[in-house]
Amino acid sequence: MGQMVSRENTSNTLERSDVFLRERVQEPSHAQRDVPTREEPLEIRVDGEPVALTLRTPGADEELALGFLCCEGVIRSLDDVMGTTPGRVAGPDGERDMIDVTSAPNVDLDIERALDSRRFTVLHAVCGRHPPSPRAIPTGALVQGPTLSTATIAGCAVRFGHIFTGEPRFRGLEVVAAFSVDGEFLSAHADIGRPNAADKVIGELLRQRRLGSGARALSDSERPAVLAVNGSPSFELVQKTAAARIPVIVSDSPGSALTVGLAVALRVTLVTLGRDGSLRIYSCPERLGEPLTPALSA
Repeated sequence: MGQMVSRENTSNTLERSDVFLRERVQEPSHAQRDVPTREEPLEIRVDGEPVALTLRTPGADEELALGFLCCEGVIRSLDDVMGTTPGRVAGPDGERDMIDVTSAPNVDLDIERALDSRRFTVLHAVCGRHPPSPRAIPTGALVQGPTLSTATIAGCAVRFGHIFTGEPRFRGLEVVAAFSVDGEFLSAHADIGRPNAADKVIGELLRQRRLGSGARALSDSERPAVLAVNGSPSFELVQKTAAARIPVIVSDSPGSALTVGLAVALRVTLVTLGRDGSLRIYSCPERLGEPLTPALSA
């Protein structure tokens, strides 16, 4: 028979536990106190028509909108855009931020491309009803492109680690950074959602005319070639990277089998950097001058 516990003993135990907690739980100093990350809705419009609604960390909203529309195939270059207008619009839960992208004269931006792409992403990435396909992005699979050295990739990963850990404004957020063919740092953004952070980076590169059909002539030190992310890349991040024609993703881990499968289908080189500094290549190792072997492609 189990031991009986009196109400009095239980009360004393709870009182002692309360004293124990109050003695050990201390108010954090100002330097130690974590500030909750802001997450607010942003409505993206094209010529006044709603296209998407995302929850994002406020900041770089113009870059986010441009990057999103670029990755969805709505805009091909900065020449397709006359300007962007921020504002506030009514929503079911009150007002929310909005950014309206205005098309350039004589340019007809097809927002149905974004709407169709979103439907495809939901069906295939979330439900996983069909295997990955190059049709998952408007621009299809990547061509071979430049060959990067493994030393350059490792250098990008190390530099990204310094950016990720050394920037207080990135604390508690998903971070994405872009590097050139030569490993030069180009851009970095953070957001509560990694796809949004990628859109911000891609949008900034588009504004700098480093991406898109209207990109200026670039040297290897200026041309985007590597996207570095903290954590695991998602199915959607591979889509965005391929749509932006950036050939390499460097991350802490490869993500799901579906993510790796899409990287193979879209010819995006997916690389992870181990704690011992070793690289593991999960797709398209030939872009790094490596032979296609089971050890590298596993």
